[in-house]
Amino acid sequence: ILSSKQDYIKKTRNEITFEAGIKGTETNVQSDYSFHYKDSISDEMVVDPLFTNSFFYKEQLAAGYFNFTKEWEGFGVQFGCRGENTHIEAKNGVGSESVNRDYFNLFPALNLSYSKSEAHEFQLSYNRRIERPDYGDLSPFVYRNSLFQLYQGNPGLVPEYSNTFEFSYISGGSLSNSVSY
Repeated sequence: ILSSKQDYIKKTRNEITFEAGIKGTETNVQSDYSFHYKDSISDEMVVDPLFTNSFFYKEQLAAGYFNFTKEWEGFGVQFGCRGENTHIEAKNGVGSESVNRDYFNLFPALNLSYSKSEAHEFQLSYNRRIERPDYGDLSPFVYRNSLFQLYQGNPGLVPEYSNTFEFSYISGGSLSNSVSY
């Protein structure tokens, strides 16, 4: 795994905080499984082609974000957005099965807050997130974890996206009640 990240933060005279950054990540994984069994006739160890495989996985992620924050007279606003470009290559050792994906996504976030007093704070937020399958979940090969347990990934898996809305009430700075969808 190779990763690099740069961030920038600037506070203005108007009490606005601006943040921005970029990140690049490259992940390369190679799995080689060689499963053998003992041939009962020749008494030699033989490769089992059903469970022997090679799998190569490469993921490149380039991302950038910005975020604005402003607070005044009990109110607070935070708005930001992250953009990600993802490139995935996955294939077996002989190249007969492969998965190639390229996609770009935006992930906005918004948080509004109001403090009526130190004892009562209200927050309303929205954010969008992504959960990607890992390389093991994409591998089309059967993995034998033990004599009784097998696992096989699905190369057709796609990322899972979620959009979350949440309303929170914080009492006394320590008790929080939230409703989210």
